[in-house]
Amino acid sequence: MLQEEEQDRFPGLAELLPRVAMADRTVIVTSVNDAWAAPGSLLDLFRESFRNGKGIEHLLNHTLIVAVDAGGFDRCRAVHPHCYLLEVRSANVSAANRFLSKGYLELVWAKLSLQQLVLELGYNYLFTVGMQLMHLRRHCIALIVVSRIIDRSLASRTWT
Repeated sequence: MLQEEEQDRFPGLAELLPRVAMADRTVIVTSVNDAWAAPGSLLDLFRESFRNGKGIEHLLNHTLIVAVDAGGFDRCRAVHPHCYLLEVRSANVSAANRFLSKGYLELVWAKLSLQQLVLELGYNYLFTVGMQLMHLRRHCIALIVVSRIIDRSLASRTWT
């Protein structure tokens, strides 16, 4: 029942994940807003790090970019094949939100709920917070993915 409610809250996510996931059902997930997705901004640097990294360009095809506003989503779709619009209706997440403000907390909980659904659907993920992870070599990614999967799977048990 909970999974059905979550799938209703995140329409299209369950259909998108199989197209993004690696053979072992791992997905790299990051998030953007309009400012971070603008041409020449963090989104471009993040994507370029995959192309310039050693032996990791193919991982870009396994990256889901979650846009938190329409501007970020439009820009994502212009440069990347796997984008998802995270709709947060109860707060304005397009504008800056102060730490622990209502908008900030709504966005954090929406991201956590999305991550929970990814796990419930049987996927592993590496969630890069605000594209702060630049990718340089494949072996580094493998260690980070394993670490995050273990951390998130342990943490997810308290959400059910």
